[in-house]
Amino acid sequence: MSDKMRGIWIICLLVAALLLVQPVTAEGESSGGILESIIDFFTWWLPESEPAETVTILSEGESPEIPGTNITAVPTVTPTTTPGENVTVAPTPTPTPRTLGTVYAVNYRTSPPYGSAPFMVRFTAVNESDIEYTHWQFGDGYSSTERDHWHTYEAAGTYTATLTAGNSTWNQTAEIVITVEPPGVVPLPTDAEEMF
Repeated sequence: MSDKMRGIWIICLLVAALLLVQPVTAEGESSGGILESIIDFFTWWLPESEPAETVTILSEGESPEIPGTNITAVPTVTPTTTPGENVTVAPTPTPTPRTLGTVYAVNYRTSPPYGSAPFMVRFTAVNESDIEYTHWQFGDGYSSTERDHWHTYEAAGTYTATLTAGNSTWNQTAEIVITVEPPGVVPLPTDAEEMF
């Protein structure tokens, strides 16, 4: 082998050794090596992927404007991992939960709504300036895009009503379970009792 070829092999071996070596920091931990540093240098500017937004949790309470159940969208937290020797789980920041609407039973004081078929329920989406669209799905095959909608459940059963609200930059979804009993199982209030 010529001296020139031997010199090229030696240089290649030195470069390979430098790329694979694991320098040790002052704390005694491996910093990942020169190869990892080079990869980090070329990939640090890549955008992080956004987690898919899923929001379907309820928060119940009495509305000061309309008696009934406020439905509030609460985003789920998607854990992400931080690169390093010891992997830690850090929650991804989530949008601020907002009250999307109010649902209450007509002629009954129950929260969430509960009554006998035919059971009329009022669905009201909040009227905020940044909400450009609303979509109610009542869980029985019917839906509406009206902000304020009266819907009657004709048959007994348990229904999950879903409200999706938002605009061109965000949307959130909230659910509420509505229980409908057979006719006459849940008595209507008497005339003396306060009704909605």
